[in-house]
Amino acid sequence: MSTFSDLFSLFIKSREINVSALTAYCNLDRSTMYKLINGKRTPTSKELVRQIASFMNLNPVETQELVDAYLLTKVGWEAYYRRKNVLDFILNFDELRLDSAFPASSSQKFRPSAKSMESSSVPLTSQLHLSAALQQMLLESTSLGSDSIRIFAQPEHLQTLNVANFLANYQAHIKIEHILCINNNKSLIRSQRNYNIQCLKRMVPLYGTLHDYQPYFYYDNINSHFNNLNILPCMFIAGTSAILCSSDLKEGILFSNKDIVELLKNRFDEMLKETSPLTQEFSTGLNFHLKNFSSIYTSSQEVYSLSAEACLIPFFTPDLVDKYMRKDFPDRSDMIADLNNYIKAFSSSNLHIYFSKDGILNFLMTGYIREIPDSIYTPPVDMADRLRLLRKLSEHINGKWDIRMMKGPMDKFPLPLHLSITSNYGYMMFSRCNKELVYIMLKEQNILNSFYDFACSLEENEMLCTYEETAAFLRSVVEQNTLRASSLS
Repeated sequence: MSTFSDLFSLFIKSREINVSALTAYCNLDRSTMYKLINGKRTPTSKELVRQIASFMNLNPVETQELVDAYLLTKVGWEAYYRRKNVLDFILNFDELRLDSAFPASSSQKFRPSAKSMESSSVPLTSQLHLSAALQQMLLESTSLGSDSIRIFAQPEHLQTLNVANFLANYQAHIKIEHILCINNNKSLIRSQRNYNIQCLKRMVPLYGTLHDYQPYFYYDNINSHFNNLNILPCMFIAGTSAILCSSDLKEGILFSNKDIVELLKNRFDEMLKETSPLTQEFSTGLNFHLKNFSSIYTSSQEVYSLSAEACLIPFFTPDLVDKYMRKDFPDRSDMIADLNNYIKAFSSSNLHIYFSKDGILNFLMTGYIREIPDSIYTPPVDMADRLRLLRKLSEHINGKWDIRMMKGPMDKFPLPLHLSITSNYGYMMFSRCNKELVYIMLKEQNILNSFYDFACSLEENEMLCTYEETAAFLRSVVEQNTLRASSLS
């Protein structure tokens, strides 16, 4: 038996379905139908599953349950839930990013008792107590001009303690080194969310608000490391103070003794040597991007570009680069050369460009290309050039590159997010609250593999339009806007 056959059999019994009639309705032979019921065979497509659901008069919720059971059986529960987690990350990205825009909640200033003032260590006996002490410690550290903050904790701890919003409130340009654990054990609970994707999800507000944030990772069993009998596994060090606290954030100790704080700093620095960067942020000038990703695209077998607005950079010609590059850009001629070389690199790659209907309409309406920073080009793109770029995009459909419009849940792909994924490299791009673009290179292989597998699965999960549907939509909007533009001229 399988997950699909278990549910299928349950519906047959509860609805008292005539199997012979169902077999004829689905145009299957008797042997095949009984193999589907007994779990010895999996349906060949979602269409067949929906056909079965239609005959059994299942409601929309029951039909979706049967389709989900089919997908789970087809790819295995681990891949199924991993893909669901990536989809949830993408579709809820706007909410993740907006979390960083909310002001930090006010908490009472930490005031130790007169007795504890005489001590170099202060017990913290509640989450409120801990949060107040941490915020006071960070505030004093930033006001004293401390060069860095050291954190050994998981992203959910930082989220609970409101660290990103608190630091953003003070616009602290301070280096934050964050060590976290990446799970290397498979969950035995099928419906459990992919922990590593959840980590990335909780870190988006940190990237969105903090200007010098660098996470480092090590592998371990996250449940045994933080949820077993560990006394005070989390550590925060800033300025002349340090806090050790429990993983449930209900108790801890604040240290202000110089020797103890220095010992903990040294311990943190030693641990840092045993970790690897989880991501790499490059937001200044795009030099890293242009000089490194051209070789990445050339050497990669498959490159997936997922965004609301189609990836239009490959369709820029040298005259368009020169026209829209800012005239006052430093070393303008060198940057133009780098951009043109970057664009050429796409020609030798197997590029998959997936976009949404709303993204194309938004580009036509605004003329803004979100994947290009405002600091290097002069928006908006003229209407004539918008139509020219979309014509070139349309002309490449059914050519060397895989160019298609997303549908289903991916039709709501968030405008601020752009994903570029290969099997070995990948980055996500989004804008900070001040509209500055942030590029985050994904370096941890498990997270990267999750996004790459998701991108590869879009077609089999019926989240892509056909080439014909994509071409028809682009032709329609180009023709409509060409007529509109000519009537206004």
